[in-house]
Amino acid sequence: MTAAVSNALATDATASDDHEQEAPAGAEPAPGGAPQEPDAAPAQPVDAALDPARAEARIAAWRGRLAEERGEDPGAVLDEPRRRLALLKVFGSTRTLAALCERAPTAAAQALLTSPEDAVEDALRDLAAFEDGAGPPEAFGAVLAPLKDRVEAAVGVGVLVGACDAREAAAMRAQFAERAVAAALSWLIRAARGRGDLDADAFAETADGLDGVFLLAGGDLAARDLAPGGALDVGVFFDLDRCRGKRASLAERAFARIGAEFEIALGGAARGVFTVRSPFGAGVTARGNAEKLERVRAALKAEHESRLRDFLAGARAVGGDVRSGAAFLEEAASALSGRSVAPAAPAASTAPETGDTEEDDAPCTALNAAAAILRARLGARGPRGGALARRDVFEAAGVAGLLRAGEAERLAACDAFVSAYVAACTFVGAPKGAKSPAEQDALCDLLGFSEWSNLAAVVAGARADAVNVRQRMEAGPQGLFRRYRSDAAPVAFGQEAGDASRLEAIGFENGASISAQVDAWRLVAGSGAETPTRFSELAPGLLTEIGQTQRPERATALFDKALSVAEPREALIGAVHDEGRGRRAVVDGFGTFGTACAPLAQSASGVTRLLRQDGRTASSGADWVSRLGAAPRSDVAALKLWRDDALAEIAVGAASGDVDFALAADALSALQEETVRAVFETVADRVRDSLAVYVLETPTFGMPGRSTPVGFIAPQADDTVEAAAQDVARALAQVADGPMGAAPDVSRRPGGPSAPLAATPDGLRRFVEAEATAQDQFYFARARLVAGGGKAASAAKRALRATLANPKRADILLRDLDRARNQRRRRDAASSLWDVVDAAGGLSDADMVVSALIYRSAASAPGLQEQSAESAVDALARAGQAPAETARTLTAARRLWRSIAAVQAFAQWKDPQTEPVRPRFAKLLTRAGGVQAFEQLAPLMRGCAADVSQLYAAIVLGRPGGTF
Repeated sequence: MTAAVSNALATDATASDDHEQEAPAGAEPAPGGAPQEPDAAPAQPVDAALDPARAEARIAAWRGRLAEERGEDPGAVLDEPRRRLALLKVFGSTRTLAALCERAPTAAAQALLTSPEDAVEDALRDLAAFEDGAGPPEAFGAVLAPLKDRVEAAVGVGVLVGACDAREAAAMRAQFAERAVAAALSWLIRAARGRGDLDADAFAETADGLDGVFLLAGGDLAARDLAPGGALDVGVFFDLDRCRGKRASLAERAFARIGAEFEIALGGAARGVFTVRSPFGAGVTARGNAEKLERVRAALKAEHESRLRDFLAGARAVGGDVRSGAAFLEEAASALSGRSVAPAAPAASTAPETGDTEEDDAPCTALNAAAAILRARLGARGPRGGALARRDVFEAAGVAGLLRAGEAERLAACDAFVSAYVAACTFVGAPKGAKSPAEQDALCDLLGFSEWSNLAAVVAGARADAVNVRQRMEAGPQGLFRRYRSDAAPVAFGQEAGDASRLEAIGFENGASISAQVDAWRLVAGSGAETPTRFSELAPGLLTEIGQTQRPERATALFDKALSVAEPREALIGAVHDEGRGRRAVVDGFGTFGTACAPLAQSASGVTRLLRQDGRTASSGADWVSRLGAAPRSDVAALKLWRDDALAEIAVGAASGDVDFALAADALSALQEETVRAVFETVADRVRDSLAVYVLETPTFGMPGRSTPVGFIAPQADDTVEAAAQDVARALAQVADGPMGAAPDVSRRPGGPSAPLAATPDGLRRFVEAEATAQDQFYFARARLVAGGGKAASAAKRALRATLANPKRADILLRDLDRARNQRRRRDAASSLWDVVDAAGGLSDADMVVSALIYRSAASAPGLQEQSAESAVDALARAGQAPAETARTLTAARRLWRSIAAVQAFAQWKDPQTEPVRPRFAKLLTRAGGVQAFEQLAPLMRGCAADVSQLYAAIVLGRPGGTF
């Protein structure tokens, strides 16, 4: 047992209650604690709910309620020893389960006298009687609460009496939860039709609900391994392709409301019933629990979106049009297959801990982490294999040979014990583990242990066993052979180019393949002259540095391609011979930013640009983009090639150190604006005076892998202009295709997704005033015109400035925006501080503060809308409308967050938990943060987040000096 766990398990272990004798002076100390002195601490007060002496009285009161509810007392049948002992445990050793039995005495008695399955079936039959009902979501929650009490009471008593084990109990809970979420969907859809929100002809009626509307469940619910009080990962999916025109827009709004009501319906009115977690994160809408399939499919293609992919990998269709749900999961399986997805870090477990330990010390967390790695190793990332319960995963890993047979059996047994332990802690009413002697005694009683120290040791052993498997799986198959290798330090690369083991020792996965490739480089680079005997003679230490990058295999593949097309090859070899700009471009560009820099390895001109060093210093991102060459206006395909090459040069310039990452982030924004402008002039130049294009500057505007909100304004509605706008949108999507793309988002427009792309000025004004959400209104505060001329440009500029014409509503807007932000973060909390966009005090909050300053000053300075964030904040400071210290803090924070976001986007990297940072990548992150060592970056980020949080509280919430 580790010291941390021992100390946690021993919390309050030395305290005694009224029923314990004083420990003798020479007593054995509690685990991890000091010897207990005879009179060291006063006796703890008795916990009335866990007092065994009161069990008899509580049983008598419960039997009275049972007789009143059933019309008779079951009599002596309840005094059978096994049932009597179960009742004593319920009312003498539990809080939560005893309260459930008092609220549902008949269900508890049914579990005692017959079986818990019968009680669950009765609850399901009663639930079916309400499936045809309709009404507000709170009414469904009020109906569901007593039914769930009956199920939990019956299942809990069934576990104590031995009628079912923890796994069967979890399956019964999941069965009821599936029926509950399906009934909630039917109830809310019927209510929407009754209100007239959902057109009766929009979706065809089927026996299971609406055609094309289905529920998908993931996590523990999909695995049928639901713990008491466990959260439900479930979402509503609907296919808008089944309706057209105005019906589609109305249907989307109806389902947005249904998604918002879904959590209310399942959460209950008087008391919480279920905790519902939405699977929709960044990249979809992050609003409610409902989403259309079109947007989900787009999110599946995005490289940066992983939460939804993880959900769909283990999802099951549990309600609505199950056939359409199964078909969609098959479609999602093809999108998930072929992706090299690292097992995601397990969600915070609802399992109790053994004491006041950190979350990682919870035994369920360790088992979840081990199961996640084994799922990935088994290839069970598809919709069927990903839904395996933990115990099934361990057994399958034993059959597949990933675990030894005895080890697989031991982990399965650990999972069974931990599931029982989690349930017992919930029954006792100690979800965070035993924190008093009374709770410790109660847990020992329920789980059959004589002493708390014995139970604590078993819990710690289960966690240690799971941690051991996780660490061994993370080491990979090569870890089994590590101890048999030489401990000698690896020599510089090239001294023994054919030594595969040394290649693997410094970072490569397949040393034999790389060794053969290095030999080929030596021959190619030495052709026409005396061929060197070692590659180190051509480029000393090059491969050692490549091995320290994030993806060394991809770096060697790109270098191999560049060497084959370079003219002359000696130029490339000479550039990487010594440490310098050329070597940094090859090592860091190809090894860490390989996807972005790949276009420069495809041709001799690309290699020339890779090695080119511009002695001038760019003054801004736009200045840098202007030096990359004018964007072609010939066709869309040429534009795509130009954008890919320009983005590659920005990535190489940042990787080699020519410019800092803050300027690279600005260059990405300027590149995206130039791309939109060039696409417009290529595709729709004929309607230049009748159509204008604007962009909304989001926090991640221009970043690879992020969408770009784009809008169109036409002075007058016209079919030709609308066709041109659609052509521009399609061309932008074609140009932005690929992992480094920034796909256009045209959803923020008047009328919704089914409305015309080109809005009139009056239509845009009415939309912003009446229909737009608070987030949309804030986006329009940062709208910029990028293309168009004549009347279209003038009308667009007036329309965009009119969106800021009502600054008196700023306080109301900021309040609504903060409420929406808090709701979104409760559902989709940032995984870590490295989620620089959505973390508290991160880039989104910093941009929200900037937008609030612009919105409040719109009347006196409307030109701020057309400036960049830094320029606008600087102008406000010079005008005295913002303190100079505030301007400096905001500018520094945005530079830091956007610099790190640019590194993450170029490297397609999320955080150190999912992909550890290798030495060369650590240097890039260090340079992006402007610190001396990588260890200093996290404290700097936390301090920056704290500063932005204070500004958010002061400017957005109007609480000077406050926190949030």
